[in-house]
Amino acid sequence: MRIAFKGGYKYLRLTGGEPTLSKTHLLNLLKLNDEEHKHIFILETNGILLGVDETFSKELAKFNNVLVRVSFKGTTPEEFSLLTGAEPTAFLYQFKAVENLINAGLKPGREVVVAAMIGFSSDENIAKFTLKIAEISEELLDIDWEYVIMYPHVEKILKKYRLTPTKSVHPGKIPDDMV
Repeated sequence: MRIAFKGGYKYLRLTGGEPTLSKTHLLNLLKLNDEEHKHIFILETNGILLGVDETFSKELAKFNNVLVRVSFKGTTPEEFSLLTGAEPTAFLYQFKAVENLINAGLKPGREVVVAAMIGFSSDENIAKFTLKIAEISEELLDIDWEYVIMYPHVEKILKKYRLTPTKSVHPGKIPDDMV
């Protein structure tokens, strides 16, 4: 927070390692930000715990400057399981998280946004996913579509698990459909 304040940054972002697993620490960070810094605090999460525990979403909604980015891994339960190793049914908790956050008072498209890894998704699955998001709120349709970025270490992991993305980009190269 000191670095952001000193550098004049407007945003703080907490991502990686699923930050909602450390609920107390996360809530304390948000409280500190509200009291002392007033940055826009971007929480990137898979949303599963927020889908399981509705009160967690209500606690997040109490803060003034929070933006929750629910990041789906895949567009179907099967893709989710392939990419995470988790039970396919856990995928549905991500939709429930988005609903819980909005029901708690966070504004769709402004304080709740959706991202989706589509590197292993068919166009048909992406379309169905989009319709399901629209059922929650059309204000969520500015979805952050995420491609697989083919860094050398990512290629190595994909090869190890015999996974081949259908949508990927190589660092420094922009695909035609993203221009």
